[in-house]
Amino acid sequence: MAIDSTTGYSVGRTGERVRSLADRAQDVVNVADFAVGGMYPWNADDSSGINSAIAEANARSNAGGQPLLWFPPAAGVSGYRTNSKLTTLNGTVDVIMDVPIVVHSSFASINDFVWTIGDPSYRSNDVDLHIWMTFFGAMTNYAINPNFGGVQLINPAHARARFRSMAGFHTPIQVKATGAGQYVTGCVFDLGMINGVHGLDLVADGAGCWMISNTFINGQIGHDASGYGVNRSGIRMRSINGALAMHDLRFHDVDIELGNDGVNTSYAFETVGSVSFIADGLYLEGNSGFLKSDGGGYCQAMYNIAESAGDTLITEPTFSGSTVISREQVYGNAVTSGSGNRTLGRNHINSQQRNTGGAAIWTINKFIGTILINNVGGSGAITLAAGSGVVLNVVTIPVGKLASLVGLGPLGSTVVVVVQA
Repeated sequence: MAIDSTTGYSVGRTGERVRSLADRAQDVVNVADFAVGGMYPWNADDSSGINSAIAEANARSNAGGQPLLWFPPAAGVSGYRTNSKLTTLNGTVDVIMDVPIVVHSSFASINDFVWTIGDPSYRSNDVDLHIWMTFFGAMTNYAINPNFGGVQLINPAHARARFRSMAGFHTPIQVKATGAGQYVTGCVFDLGMINGVHGLDLVADGAGCWMISNTFINGQIGHDASGYGVNRSGIRMRSINGALAMHDLRFHDVDIELGNDGVNTSYAFETVGSVSFIADGLYLEGNSGFLKSDGGGYCQAMYNIAESAGDTLITEPTFSGSTVISREQVYGNAVTSGSGNRTLGRNHINSQQRNTGGAAIWTINKFIGTILINNVGGSGAITLAAGSGVVLNVVTIPVGKLASLVGLGPLGSTVVVVVQA
């Protein structure tokens, strides 16, 4: 491409549409045109420049466009620092961050997210987001303030979001359905590296809004547990209005390693209210439990744990649906059902490598339903133990020898058990 020095228009390429430099400049809002940026330790505050770039992107969006807001790499620039909350970005702006927003430690005392994208009054349709943000300061600061968050996405629909790294916040990422008639649907989220007390927070916050049919892939969620003194969860799902406004959420190939300090809980998944989700190909390690629910509504979970090393897979929601665990590898974990009344529930454990490293002990508490265990190919025994107020009745015992039931001796490779309160 060549530019005519007199007219400022592009010339010289066959088939090229003639556009002025001003026209071309409308395609991309370059943050480097507004903010200086810097290298570690990012001494200069770029908040004003970043906000000016956001304001320009919003203006172009309001004029009917869908501009790209770009945080470019450059010589001497490895990030753009902010000391304060950034201007809300319209939900019709694409974002590419090739270098991160660096959040100064002084921001941890502010009760808000660093950056909100979208608005409760409309859906953010078909946007592409590549988000990268890091907290620069003592990592314990995020545990002090439970309202300190990284990025909040409001009502994205059919969007694609990739989080390269979100580190050092109490809630690094929140995706929120809010406003009557609004919903989050058809989105794909690539989770990347996430570090926080509640790594990914999914919220449907009132009547008339939904979060349905969204996919969450990849990602490593975790942090050092020592010294924070708080309960944690890798992925938290909250359906606040009480109806089943949050369902068909799918998680694939997610690694959750929260750390277990032996005092505070660290659940891979946490649900509040009525939630339905599917999780497949999970890797879990060092968590105190797999799933926790407040028992305040309908909770249905189907999950395939590809590998779990050293976890106690504690499930303690109140179910009116079913729990399905398939193709799980255990490596000697203890598994305990919850103490709540899980009526009409079903645990279905089906694996070709049920237990591959030491005994797995299952303790059943206040559960009414059926448990099917397949331990074909497992090298370790599975022991079922009756918890408080529970009677285990064996219904079918096919030929086999790899499982045992407390007090009844060896059982078959497939075991079907009816559990009664």
